[in-house]
Amino acid sequence: MSDNLDGLCLWMRYLRLYFKERGGNTKAPHFHLLMPAYRTTVIEEPLSFSNELHPLTIHGVKHDFRPLVQMNLPSTNLNLLEGIGLWSPPKLSALDRFIPWKQEILMPSSRILGHVTQAAVDSAQKALVKPHRPQMSRSHRRGLLTNA
Repeated sequence: MSDNLDGLCLWMRYLRLYFKERGGNTKAPHFHLLMPAYRTTVIEEPLSFSNELHPLTIHGVKHDFRPLVQMNLPSTNLNLLEGIGLWSPPKLSALDRFIPWKQEILMPSSRILGHVTQAAVDSAQKALVKPHRPQMSRSHRRGLLTNA
């Protein structure tokens, strides 16, 4: 459980890497992100999920046929969502379209959840590699047993 969506997406990214490194030839697990709510929750910041997190489904709760969780997901496939509503920012007026600073405030670019640099991926892969333990030769083991 987590109330930090960024941290949870990074954890899912690490788990996917872990399963890939240690799991062998099994197919990638399908993650289900549960977003429970007891009142309407709106995430206005434009978000998208890194491609490395997929397959992924985001589940929410509905009350009176209306989703209690609404997210601003401008470029997300609707098949990812179950019980999650899409929130849209207010439309720019004709005059606002000519004012650059208003466009940046009202239409910021999407933040990608679960995105990390290649250096971070390489570091995680190194941490996942099992440490090499040299094996004792059979003759060396016999020598230890006879000297005891």
